[in-house]
Amino acid sequence: MEQVKHKKKELTDAELKWLSAHFKHTQNSEITSRLGISESTLHRLARKMGLSKSRQYMRKCQLYAAQQAQASHVENGTYPPKGFIIPGSEKYRFRKGESIKDRMSSKRYNEMQEKRRVSWLETRKKDRARFVFGLEQKTGFRYVRQGTPKTNYRYNMKRKGYVTDLEHNVFFYPDEGMRCPVAERNAPKHGIKIMPLSERRCVL
Repeated sequence: MEQVKHKKKELTDAELKWLSAHFKHTQNSEITSRLGISESTLHRLARKMGLSKSRQYMRKCQLYAAQQAQASHVENGTYPPKGFIIPGSEKYRFRKGESIKDRMSSKRYNEMQEKRRVSWLETRKKDRARFVFGLEQKTGFRYVRQGTPKTNYRYNMKRKGYVTDLEHNVFFYPDEGMRCPVAERNAPKHGIKIMPLSERRCVL
């Protein structure tokens, strides 16, 4: 194994091998004492060698820290008993039957409701676009489901260059040269109209 050099000490192959095998489940203080290096040197070596503590060791350390903190609170009388209420918090808590609307002015409440409405419409619009083009929905909104033939037809028309509209069963063609008469003949079967792109504003 290649030796790792640092300012204060050069670790031997045996020491590097021991460090690699024991770092993941050994306290840093024990490692630095055994190898005669500082904490900063240990961290540098661990980064260079790609070493890290194991999950089991980290959970053990967290549990020990929690137990020590609880013991300290009990010993010093700072551990709150069951049912402890922070002094002065009563005036900020909701009373029985009280809602957030009761704590807000009518103007502030209406502003909040408007923001919620706009957010809801935006989410619905984005998810409906996914639904219309045959993608998986991300919300629980319910839409009128289209059959597989119609979904495939919409997909193929998009590939041919037609512009689809999310709110109407209409397809628009940008110019006459790109039109596909064979595909357009199937449009009425799916309840779809074919129109020039210049007339899109009339439909919207």
